Amino acid sequence: MKCQACGAEKLLTLSCKQRGIFPSCDAKRAAAFAAFLKEELLEDVGHAVWSFSIPKMLRPYFLFRRELLTELARAAFETVQELMAAAVDDDGARVGMVVAIQTFSDNLKWNPKC
Repeated sequence: MKCQACGAEKLLTLSCKQRGIFPSCDAKRAAAFAAFLKEELLEDVGHAVWSFSIPKMLRPYFLFRRELLTELARAAFETVQELMAAAVDDDGARVGMVVAIQTFSDNLKWNPKC
């Protein structure tokens, strides 16, 4: 990087500015997002982690039509909303959800889930 004031050049460590390339970049973004969720967005109530996965025979549809992943997230939210409303016996119950769509498994095979 070149200093605009004096013209000196310095070598800086690489930052990908994107997801999934460098673990250090991902870790920083994940920590910042977690802090934002805790401090500014989420109420101080119980939370749960839910994972929805797609059967293998349906995965090619999502591989070649990525816009369907949005509908997958919407269906997951609606499912949780219905379950929570039934659990508290209140159709007006409000549910919040943070959705992260992951399109690969630990072995890096295509496996969309949210």
